[in-house]
Amino acid sequence: MRHDGPVYSVAWFTKNTTKDTTTYLASASADQTVQVIDMEYDPDVYGSSPPASYIYRGHKDSVNSVAWSPDGTHLASASRNGLVRITKLVGGPSKITSYSEFSVVGGDDVLTYAGHKGSVHAVAWSPNGRYLASASADITVQVWDATNGKTIVRYREHRNVVTCVAWSPDGTRLASASSDGTVQVWNATDGSRILTYSGHKGPVQVVAWWKTPGLGFC
Repeated sequence: MRHDGPVYSVAWFTKNTTKDTTTYLASASADQTVQVIDMEYDPDVYGSSPPASYIYRGHKDSVNSVAWSPDGTHLASASRNGLVRITKLVGGPSKITSYSEFSVVGGDDVLTYAGHKGSVHAVAWSPNGRYLASASADITVQVWDATNGKTIVRYREHRNVVTCVAWSPDGTRLASASSDGTVQVWNATDGSRILTYSGHKGPVQVVAWWKTPGLGFC
């Protein structure tokens, strides 16, 4: 995998089949591409530099974030121009390994979400794969339907750029973090704020949930 600019986001996905397990790595870059590699490549052929099995070129600006759908059939990627694109991945006979029966070889654009008015810094799928949450420089987090792009919630409680967003394991809450120094937890259905953590003295760049509901780390 070779990008022609800084890489801003990476995401893993593991596909389990009756025959084997295949792990994919997706990366998003300032070179306006999302690239996917099959980590089960043959090292005797490619050494430590496997080729991309799929390159998505649908963006027209830097790609800030990439996320796999829970079932691994789609990728969501967010760009500096405010757009989030959903791509359906296409499988086919693998050309880069003798161990995987199928590999990602292409993709089809499914939906473009244009609800933001600023760069989108993060995108995350709900655990059930039905919704996406996107965090933006327009100081909002937006929850929207991944099938039709309909906006469900616009969360506006931050006071500066929203840098990241993460779903709780049960899909009922979202945690978002911002350059305003706060981490906020809120209801995914109606956007009502549950709590605000203000222990940081600078911008918060990453937020993640532990598997036990109710515990968050940033």
